Amino acid sequence: MKINRVKLNEMYHSITASSKASAERNNPAASRPEKDSLRITNEAKRRSGIQGMAKRIAAEVSEPASAEKLLRLKNEIASGTYRTSSREIAEALCGRLEDKE
Repeated sequence: MKINRVKLNEMYHSITASSKASAERNNPAASRPEKDSLRITNEAKRRSGIQGMAKRIAAEVSEPASAEKLLRLKNEIASGTYRTSSREIAEALCGRLEDKE
């Protein structure tokens, strides 16, 4: 008995192709590509808000002060007349935080 390899390969490929097609018909989800998904937790959203607030405050703090104000502060510190109220500082900081929210 003589075996024809070409016919054997053709039969093999037709069987595998038909089995793949029937598997796809039986399970259509398997033939569809998977989709990526992203879920952002409430904790991440909260942290994002805090980071945004920190960036705004850092940008405000890094803004250059006027030359006149710096000279006035320098003179007050040098003469010993510079006074600051911790209450005023706290109120200013809290007010800025409330304004940003």
